[in-house]
Amino acid sequence: MISVPANLSFGNWLKQRRQEAGITHDDLAERIGCARITLQKIEAGERRPSRQLALLLAGHFGVSGDEQEAFVNFARAQSPGSSAPNSPALQTAPTLIAPHFVADTNNQEQPHAQAASPWRALHLSKSNLPLVLTTLIGRDQELDAVCTLLRQPKVRLLTLTGSPGTGKTRMAIEVATTLMGEFEDGIYLVELAPLIDPAMVIPSIARALDLRETGGQSIEETLLSYVKSKRILLLLDNFEHLLEVGPAVVRLIQASPWLKVLITSREALHVRGERQYQVSALSLPALAHRPRFEGLARNPAVQLFVERAQSV
Repeated sequence: MISVPANLSFGNWLKQRRQEAGITHDDLAERIGCARITLQKIEAGERRPSRQLALLLAGHFGVSGDEQEAFVNFARAQSPGSSAPNSPALQTAPTLIAPHFVADTNNQEQPHAQAASPWRALHLSKSNLPLVLTTLIGRDQELDAVCTLLRQPKVRLLTLTGSPGTGKTRMAIEVATTLMGEFEDGIYLVELAPLIDPAMVIPSIARALDLRETGGQSIEETLLSYVKSKRILLLLDNFEHLLEVGPAVVRLIQASPWLKVLITSREALHVRGERQYQVSALSLPALAHRPRFEGLARNPAVQLFVERAQSV
């Protein structure tokens, strides 16, 4: 096995695996059913694969089923050009072991089952995000849009708004997971739904970061001191009943040039610097024209219903 930087881009990983397998761009494009130029742009870091294409590549290179979601996140996490050597998020990356390959019965090289893989590093980062056991369905465009917003330097506070049940929390967790490799000091979820007292929001954030009051400082002073040199993404879930704490969130952002906050709420906070993104319900199929079964099966709302029904 060979040591490679943890900031190995997906494009470089794909190029290495393709070359180790001894196949050309044309060979791989034919096997997974995509255009040659698409693969070339992905390897060059000029394009991210779609979720469908990432899953096809995972299947071709033998990524096990229980790791395919992590693989997709690894493939889609970096925006084109984001792996520049001077990027602060990449300068302190640790070292990983690249996977080595063994031949299967068809003489195709597959990743060794026990070899470390770059996408696993995303799940070893500092984070308390839950392991999601369901697939995010029908939200690819929204996911890309929210990730693009959070990657913009001037977007420090982004609120996902929408009616109850539209999937704001699930969307936010998917966004946070996708951006895992871009916040070297961690991504932390703070669940606010159980809180009744607004005064408990700041202590809850501090608890998620494993902070305690020290040296006679208040917990807010300790938190402000801690985040000032950190590149962190905070995910504050279910904020709608605690809107009066909005100014305290702004103080947190002002304490650090790198801290970003992603909020889910039925209502916007209406504070300085806030950006909003509306999460709407998945559209239902038009039943007036008696759609065929195949068409219904492709509708995201129907797919979500079927998946949830199967889970119970």
